Amino acid sequence: SATIREKATIYQLLKRPGLDLDTLTQSELPAFDYIRQQTDDAKEQAIIEIKYRDYIEKEQQVAEKIMALEDLQLKDNFDYHAITSLSTEARLKLSKFKPKTLGQASRISGVNPSDISILMIYMGR
Repeated sequence: SATIREKATIYQLLKRPGLDLDTLTQSELPAFDYIRQQTDDAKEQAIIEIKYRDYIEKEQQVAEKIMALEDLQLKDNFDYHAITSLSTEARLKLSKFKPKTLGQASRISGVNPSDISILMIYMGR
């Protein structure tokens, strides 16, 4: 791992590639006493939380966004063929299945996230 040139928390150190809890706690620093007393399961859970927190938070935001779209109503007579920026497959499938909500549209095979974004823009959202 690269040399550490400034103060860093244990949390920041554990996010670095190549550093793990066992390596850090080999130090005799009193700050690690509490960590050394924890069970292996507790240590593993903490490491997972630290290393993947940003990814988990991002996925939660995506899930919340999808839930917000779930009930966004689409007009029954919506002309998908008029939106040329949609993929051809999306236009065909949306016209065929006529989803009632944006959530339903997002679950149609062949309708990708960029198509849903285009629909949102077209709807003024």
